[in-house]
Amino acid sequence: MLPPGFIPGNFSQSDAKKAEGDKNPSELAYESAMTLAQAPGKALFMNAFMLWMSGSTLQIFSIMMVAMSLWRPFSALFSVNQQFARYAASNVDVTLPKLIYLVLNMVGVGIALYKCQTLGILPNASDWAFVDVVRTPTEFSGGGIIY
Repeated sequence: MLPPGFIPGNFSQSDAKKAEGDKNPSELAYESAMTLAQAPGKALFMNAFMLWMSGSTLQIFSIMMVAMSLWRPFSALFSVNQQFARYAASNVDVTLPKLIYLVLNMVGVGIALYKCQTLGILPNASDWAFVDVVRTPTEFSGGGIIY
């Protein structure tokens, strides 16, 4: 007995393969490239949480966490072509995955630089106050001599 709603012979062999998720090699290579491109985004929240847990005081543990959080994205930014070199043989356009990879790594650098700023490691405007060394006096005092 056939199940309700079943019509025999309604599907062809090619439809059954597509329903199973059978994809051609270029689609698989593009999906693999997108998975590689999204990998830095999966680590962003963990890095941000670890930087938050390292505290807001300047100590060796927080400096090591900041250095690690800066080193990983910078090394990934300089090795983008090496990461995506395995997709050169397949004729797949990896421009969008490379762009996503770069943006997510730059977000990681931004999170680490924000932590540097909260620790006081990055210079700010008050650190550059020596530029305006010669100032005109706004007030003059005579020292109490009366004429």
